[in-house]
Amino acid sequence: MELKNCPLINEIKRQIGSHSHILVGFSGGVDSTVLLHGLVCLRDKYQLPLELTAIYVHHGLNSKADDWLTHCEHFCHNWQVSFISERVQVNGKEGGIEQGAREARYQAYRQYLQPNQVLVTAQHQDDQAETFLLALKRGSGPAGLSSMPAKMPFEQGYLLRPLLNITREQIEAYAHEHGLLWIEDDSNQDDRYDRNFLRLHVMPLLTQRWPHFSQAVTRSAALCGEQEALLDELLDVELQQLIDEHQSLDINLLSRCSEIKRNALLRRWFAKCNKKHAIKISIVAAMARSCFS
Repeated sequence: MELKNCPLINEIKRQIGSHSHILVGFSGGVDSTVLLHGLVCLRDKYQLPLELTAIYVHHGLNSKADDWLTHCEHFCHNWQVSFISERVQVNGKEGGIEQGAREARYQAYRQYLQPNQVLVTAQHQDDQAETFLLALKRGSGPAGLSSMPAKMPFEQGYLLRPLLNITREQIEAYAHEHGLLWIEDDSNQDDRYDRNFLRLHVMPLLTQRWPHFSQAVTRSAALCGEQEALLDELLDVELQQLIDEHQSLDINLLSRCSEIKRNALLRRWFAKCNKKHAIKISIVAAMARSCFS
């Protein structure tokens, strides 16, 4: 297939837009390998003025991680992509190994992201469906169910996920068509991890019964995101009237609102005060009952 007719390449090109300085989260797996290859094709064959840097984060969780680092470095050398590697310590005590690895990885991204760069990662449509189902399992509201946005503020710039409309099947087909080599992480077969359980056992059944399940979930996640953004817009002015210069909340003014509105304003106030960690809806409801019952 010619590149100009390739949906995956065209989607990356559309999502990247005018951004030219790009830091790519590169694990060496099939998803990030295809993403990086697509960006290299846009640079070399479309002649887009892209300055590409790939970053491999060594979590120290797998005995093969040193070999994976060498693999990624070799690929970047062949593709003329600047390469960074960073070793991190994973704290899995609070939210588990998966969450600890993710937090350590994104902290490394923050460390190396330059002011003029955007961070680009390789989550795809099936990842989005899994994220939605995990949020559903936790009893999340619209904010959690909105899952992963294609573009969001990150540090001084943005985090882009240009493959969110691309399926895992499309990614693997692209990799085979272009003869790409990638890393197979054996921990992805460990169904003790929730996401792996969904990927290995639940998603195949859902997709077999409803072939466009991931696409439908992605649409639902986007609609949840739109509703949450609308609520943010509608409540922002009122929230500003409830907080002082020290970001303290006026409980007396808040008490005049309906219970539903109070909870929504409280959630946004907590998010404003603590941007790193989301607060559970149940905690907000308990605090509201304590203050206003």
